[in-house]
Amino acid sequence: MKIKMFIITCIFNTTLLLGQASEFYINLESQHFLLIDSQGRKSGYNYTPKPYVYEIPYLSYGDDGIGDDDGDNSTYEPIWTMGFDITPFDSAFRESYTLLIQGTKLNRYKGLIYLRAYSRVLSLNISGVIDSLQSISYKLSFSSISGEYSSVSKLVNALSLSQSISSYLKMTSINNRGIANSLLQKIENAGKQKEKGQTKAAINLLQAFINEVKAQLGKAVAKDAAELLIADAEQLLKEWSGQ
Repeated sequence: MKIKMFIITCIFNTTLLLGQASEFYINLESQHFLLIDSQGRKSGYNYTPKPYVYEIPYLSYGDDGIGDDDGDNSTYEPIWTMGFDITPFDSAFRESYTLLIQGTKLNRYKGLIYLRAYSRVLSLNISGVIDSLQSISYKLSFSSISGEYSSVSKLVNALSLSQSISSYLKMTSINNRGIANSLLQKIENAGKQKEKGQTKAAINLLQAFINEVKAQLGKAVAKDAAELLIADAEQLLKEWSGQ
């Protein structure tokens, strides 16, 4: 049985000073997304109250074509494209966005965020798991101004880690409920300690969480799940440590 693959693409083109081109695009497989700019305007797929929104000027979002994975014309693959017209921009460009991925079912996602200005290139592969009623956010800062750099970061907290653990348990990427409960307890207690201002205790629990995931890598926790959980926890550890 063939599996339909939905490829969502977000493409931005603007004009650099001295006439050099810049690029900003996002490829995201199997999952719609919503982009929110610094003024709160939205474009993309917004599950409620209406599915498609086009509030960011010059930005479009729609089905750009049909692909076929094996050439037999049997698999429909809509390619969703987001982009804006470069005409309004006659100078350098700077903007911040929130990339919001909203879940409607248990699903893995993967994609690429690519930002280029002059010779400065930032290319980041993103992946993870999401369930219904969950959301995952990335912060994107894009600048085509000479001397400035673009950046991408995933917004991670104790709740997002707990949600990932629960989703991986459903997918059997964590195959032992006792281990899952142990991980959930550590990350939830870490979050509670941080809320109380007990940062040192929170960091110790977060480090214990990381150590347990590493110990279970390839055992109760599949490699892909372990790598994502460790990466997210280490990012949170840096934030809590003030690094």
